[in-house]
Amino acid sequence: MTTPKTVKDIQSLTRRVAALTRFISKAIDRCAPFFKALKGSKRNTTWTAECDKAFSELK
Repeated sequence: MTTPKTVKDIQSLTRRVAALTRFISKAIDRCAPFFKALKGSKRNTTWTAECDKAFSELK
């Protein structure tokens, strides 16, 4: 799985994690950086180091 680069990629990732919440302990807490990245306007969406760390932990 590659690192999300666009807003649609981040949205797709959050949908996948939401579908797997019963199998991943504290999935919502682990994915908080993804939701923070999506917050606000779509033009200001940035993939931060915190998002990258959370993404690698989920993998």
